[in-house]
Amino acid sequence: MPIDSTSLYPVIYLIGFAALHSFLASLPAKRLAKAHFGSKVDPWYPVFFSAVAAITILPLAVILFFFEGLSGCPTPFPDTRSAWRRA
Repeated sequence: MPIDSTSLYPVIYLIGFAALHSFLASLPAKRLAKAHFGSKVDPWYPVFFSAVAAITILPLAVILFFFEGLSGCPTPFPDTRSAWRRA
């Protein structure tokens, strides 16, 4: 079954999100932040990490909700997109 472009965009975005999220969670990233900002970064790094994760996951949620998500993949959630479109 070939993958169409509307299914490819969320996959590419999710891979990018996972790579960024994994990098920011890594010890080298934390050491780099500490080297640039000093020990003042220690209490603020979890806040920064969570904010970046929340901000970068929102476009993926929009893509999956409004643009048919991963076409052909079964989902455990009911189809609410048609209800949103009728409103």
